[in-house]
Amino acid sequence: MASNTERSWGRKRGRAKRRRNSEHDQEQLKILRLDLHTITEQIRLLDQELEVDQCLSPAGIATIMALIDTLKHELEGTRLRIRELKGSTAA
Repeated sequence: MASNTERSWGRKRGRAKRRRNSEHDQEQLKILRLDLHTITEQIRLLDQELEVDQCLSPAGIATIMALIDTLKHELEGTRLRIRELKGSTAA
């Protein structure tokens, strides 16, 4: 059976581990938010390109639309990872 000192030490290590995990989660959240901002900006720029350049060929328009669609999927994936990470941080 563990002594009071051993039990106390075990709790302190547990708190330190949770704190380290929380700090790691906060770093990941920061990076994911930057990704979210970058992807959103890329979508905005591609959308502006469609509006500005009226002389795009149908193939060019299709390429830009495909890129926007791919970025939207990445955006949703990043949002989902942020939600999951926030959920694990709150737990």
